[in-house]
Amino acid sequence: MKIKKSVHINVDQKKNSQKDFYLNRLLPLQINLTLVSFVVTWLSQYFSQDGNPKMIEKISFRVMDQPWMPPGQTSFPVFGLHHFGDWNLDMGWAMIDNCYTLPDYRCPKPPLGNWILRIFGIWSNNYSFAYFVWILIATLVFFNAIKMVTPKLKLIQKTSFLWFGVILSVGNVISFDRGSMHFMAYALLTNAIVYSFQNRNKRALTFFIIAVSLKPQLLLVSIFLLNDKKIIKFLWATAAPIVLNALIMFTYPGNFIANIKGYLGASGGYVSSADSLGNIMNSVSLIGFYSRYLEFLSGSDVAMKKLATLDKMMILPGICWILITALFVYFSSAHLVIKLILSLALTSLSVPSSGPYLMGWISIIGFILLLENSNITEKLKIEIQKPLDFSEKLLISGITVAGGIILFVSPFPVLGFGRQLPLAPLVPIFLGLLMLSHLKKSLKMRSGKLGKTI
Repeated sequence: MKIKKSVHINVDQKKNSQKDFYLNRLLPLQINLTLVSFVVTWLSQYFSQDGNPKMIEKISFRVMDQPWMPPGQTSFPVFGLHHFGDWNLDMGWAMIDNCYTLPDYRCPKPPLGNWILRIFGIWSNNYSFAYFVWILIATLVFFNAIKMVTPKLKLIQKTSFLWFGVILSVGNVISFDRGSMHFMAYALLTNAIVYSFQNRNKRALTFFIIAVSLKPQLLLVSIFLLNDKKIIKFLWATAAPIVLNALIMFTYPGNFIANIKGYLGASGGYVSSADSLGNIMNSVSLIGFYSRYLEFLSGSDVAMKKLATLDKMMILPGICWILITALFVYFSSAHLVIKLILSLALTSLSVPSSGPYLMGWISIIGFILLLENSNITEKLKIEIQKPLDFSEKLLISGITVAGGIILFVSPFPVLGFGRQLPLAPLVPIFLGLLMLSHLKKSLKMRSGKLGKTI
């Protein structure tokens, strides 16, 4: 009997070792090799002017994407024929003595962000090599967060998560292709969130300040800190980036007040202005959703006129969504994961000037779900809560999938600007259902307690 039992155990061990070899070694290796070949194929299109004609306005931008540049600045192709337009423009602004007082197209980036970018442009006015250094640093910053939330995984498994959870997230692919600051900003924000869950608050605040200095709308994520009802902590996180960037504004020549007005005017113009209707109507924000349906129902001319009459009022849907989210985070007893996802969503739903690449916040959901599992590592000091139920996990999965679907699925052509009517409201619908599912659950619990009391 002992011999048979030993043989049976050895067979099971052999099966388990084969399974572990496939799941832990062979499969991650296959994933990494396949996705490296995908990147090589993707980059090869930049050598042909017609490299991506089918993907414009979906997940890629035209190959010849030379941007407008500030006076005295020149845009150079970064790779092949591709300029990675936003990168050259942001670098051009950063290298100007004072980009906040330009007569046209003033800089909407905070001073600290410009000073960081200036470091990458001091060697040459051709910022091609600097962009690849920038992307490498951003990838390593993301990988640092992966190491913290998956300490027991092997290196090859962590790189697999990097591919699926970060690099191939639709918003991040678009951010890279456009040369946007979002890829780095979300890498920094991810680290800030992980450090915050570990109660390493100084590091969390440092990463958060830099992220906000690259993309100011990320300041809205601090609303999540209202979760523990500690207003002082929320005020610190909100005020620190604002005060620090205001102080750094003194390093720019000219009148301080004029510089501040120039920055606020540039930022506000992107968010709510008749001069930015093109960006607003192409955005993934609430007002962007409304503009597309208005255009579909009434035509392009009517939609533009309607939005132009709204002007500064176009920011109201976003403000309402911010207030609803803040109240929900503060008063509700919903799961931390739900509150954090709602706070992240503010960065794209409340800012009309945002393009589809701002959906990169969805790539952070994978990190959040790993953080939610407190068994991953003993170092993470996460508040123990009841696990997410099936319906909540389903809705979160829907948000993640919808973030890609709304960029690809455009069933109804719209005459005018060449846009189409996508399934744009999917993300806010799923977010709204997340809120409602919790409220319904809360009402049931309260009614149950009331019944017991009676």
